Amino acid sequence: MIKKILLVFVTTTLLLACKSNDNVDISLSNSDIVGTWNLIAFSSDASGKISSKGIDVDFTSNSVGKNFNITYTFDENPNLISAKGKFTIVTTSIANGKSTGAQEAEATAINGLGSGKWKLNKNSITFNNPDGTSNVVEVIEFSGKNMKLKASIDQDAILPTVSGADFDIKADVFITLEKQ
Repeated sequence: MIKKILLVFVTTTLLLACKSNDNVDISLSNSDIVGTWNLIAFSSDASGKISSKGIDVDFTSNSVGKNFNITYTFDENPNLISAKGKFTIVTTSIANGKSTGAQEAEATAINGLGSGKWKLNKNSITFNNPDGTSNVVEVIEFSGKNMKLKASIDQDAILPTVSGADFDIKADVFITLEKQ
């Protein structure tokens, strides 16, 4: 049961709750971002605690992507982003010192980076989602052909969909895109 709760939470959180650091000095323009990009790499490292009904579970988690067949299209005027395709996320976790084994989940987009509006500010891209949420990612590498994004997560949440469990998670998520 813990394995399933951990997989659902870590995958959902890593795909939803992104914020930026703005530590890298990269200056971009909208024309650098506009176009269609292939997702070629996804990874994340997370740690945290799940508390429910008096039971605490400390965990660490590592996720990597594989079987990439997904594109992100950044349009301009208006600045819209859309995703098409899918990939697989493989998550390996350790909960209270015990490995939960590798778990795979198919993703049709990185939630929060799937569809909606985007805005560039120096080296950060803010994604405004149709549900009213927003996510900020930092462009940490840019070559014109490749763009590496980093999202840092520091979230404490109570998720009623998982038996009212309280989650505290910290993570770094890295996404690499290649321009078509």
